Amino acid sequence: SFRVAFINATLAPMIAEGGQVTVLADSVEGDVNGTGSVDVLDITAIASVLASSVADTNPVVRRRMDCAPKASSGDWSINLADLVQVARFVAKLDPLQPAEDPLTGGPVYSLNRSQQPVLAKSLTRATVAEPIRSIGFGWSDLVTGQEAWVPVMLDGAGNENAFAFNVEFDAKALEFIGLKAPLGTSSLENRIGAPQGRIGAVLWKPAGQSAPAGVSMIVEVGFRVRAPGGTTELRFGASPVDSLIATVDAKPVQQVRYTSNQLSIGQRRRIIGSRIVGQTLSGSQWRMELQALDSGGQAVSARDRRLRVRTSDRLEAPRAQWLDSGVTPEVTPGGNVRIPVSLDPARASGFFHLVEE
Repeated sequence: SFRVAFINATLAPMIAEGGQVTVLADSVEGDVNGTGSVDVLDITAIASVLASSVADTNPVVRRRMDCAPKASSGDWSINLADLVQVARFVAKLDPLQPAEDPLTGGPVYSLNRSQQPVLAKSLTRATVAEPIRSIGFGWSDLVTGQEAWVPVMLDGAGNENAFAFNVEFDAKALEFIGLKAPLGTSSLENRIGAPQGRIGAVLWKPAGQSAPAGVSMIVEVGFRVRAPGGTTELRFGASPVDSLIATVDAKPVQQVRYTSNQLSIGQRRRIIGSRIVGQTLSGSQWRMELQALDSGGQAVSARDRRLRVRTSDRLEAPRAQWLDSGVTPEVTPGGNVRIPVSLDPARASGFFHLVEE
C-alpha cells in the first residue's frame, strides 16, 4: 500500500479503488477534527458540536461539518443530518468528497439552524498509559432455521462513546439479518459483504454519554441459522470499516483487544449445569459468574430461560437432596449467570447447581 503527501508533510485524503487513485483536496467533508480522514472520532466530534452553543468563525471547519445533503455539499446548516452523513462516510456507505460550500444559499452557516458551530479541537495522541479495552462476543442459542441475536460485549473504562468494527462469519452457516442497538445508541451497518460473511458496524451514543465502566453490551448482531448442526466461529475482521473506538471527548482509544467466539449449532437443549468463568468481591458479598452448559455439554446462553440455583453440602449428593437455595440468578447481557454468595460463615453454603425448570 502507499499514501500521498502534500508538500507541507501532511497526508492527502485519497480513494484507491479498481487500480485507480484519486487524490482529494486537503479538506474533505465529514473530517470534523481536521486529521485528513473520516472515522468514528469525527462522529463523536460533530455530536459534541451539535450539543454546544460556542460560536466559531473558522469557515473551513464549518465547511467540513456541513456535509448533508451530500449531493449539494450541505445546506448551510450543521445539524443531526450531518452527523448521520459523517457516520455514512465512516461506514464506507458513501465515498469521500472534497469539502465545498453548499451549491445554493448561504453564505452564513448555522448550528441546528440557530447557533454557530464550535471549533473542533485537534486530537493529539495520548502520552500516558491507557487501559486496554476488550471487545468480544457473548453467548446465544443458535438453533437451525431460527433467528439468533449474538451480543457484542465491551469491557471498557467508562468513557467510550463511539465504535466501529467488523464481524466475520461463515456465510454457509449463518445469514446476517441486522443490528439491534441498545436504547439511546445509534447505529449504521455496512452489509455489502454479508453474502461473503463480512459486515461492518458503526455505533455512537449521544454527545456527553458513554458506555458504563466494566462489561456491557454495545450491540446485538442478528443471524438466521442455516447450518443443521456443528459449530461456527464469529470473529472481528479488518474490513469494510476502519475499526476504532472513540472516547466521549473525541479521542481515539489506543489499545483494544478483540476476541472471537466459537458457538454451537443445534436444537435448543435444557441447561443442566455450569462452570465458573469469573468472580468479584464486593464488601461481604462474593459474586460468581457462571457459563451455562446444556445437556450436551455445550456452552449456551442463559437468556430467556427459567433458571434455579440449588444447593447441597455434598457434591456427590443424589439429585433429590439438592434443595432450592433461595438465590435469584442474575443473567448478564452476554448470556452468563451471576449468583451472590455470602461470606458469613453462619450463612455459607456448600455447593451450587444451576438448573433449568
